[in-house]
Amino acid sequence: MAFKRFVDYVSMIIDFEMLKKFNRTIDDILFKELALGAENAHIRCKAFLDEAPDVINRRNDLSGKLVKLEAARLELQKVGKSRFIRFLRRLS
Repeated sequence: MAFKRFVDYVSMIIDFEMLKKFNRTIDDILFKELALGAENAHIRCKAFLDEAPDVINRRNDLSGKLVKLEAARLELQKVGKSRFIRFLRRLS
């Protein structure tokens, strides 16, 4: 039982050390390659986060279509309910 615990800790320590090294490495690379220490870093970061105009236009088009489709669905539900109510009235 104690042997099993020891092996578990060894693998966890190895994982932890590898992750620490990976974290330091990726931080260094991102900082250097993205020039995050440069004077205009905030402008560069904003440019990374900006969406392409065609993506914005596509989203707006799809949002408009969604609104129309939801309105059409509600109208169809109303028609369906009124027909069902008329059908029930004919049965009574």
